[in-house]
Amino acid sequence: MTADTFTLKTEAGSAVDADVTYDEDTKTATLKPKVPPLAAATKYQATITVDVTDAAGKPLAAEKTWTFTTK
Repeated sequence: MTADTFTLKTEAGSAVDADVTYDEDTKTATLKPKVPPLAAATKYQATITVDVTDAAGKPLAAEKTWTFTTK
């Protein structure tokens, strides 16, 4: 998983520059914005693309997207 396959954008569609890491042991991906903190009271959209594959090399069946709003 990389910054190209796990992305964060503002509601307006602007990309948030971030570092992405993946821990094989815990199977946890972490996206950390390079210029914290994120803007207050702002809606963001996170996306994991179908370019992410499992251990066997099989890609995700569909893109995974979710939103959240900062306080």
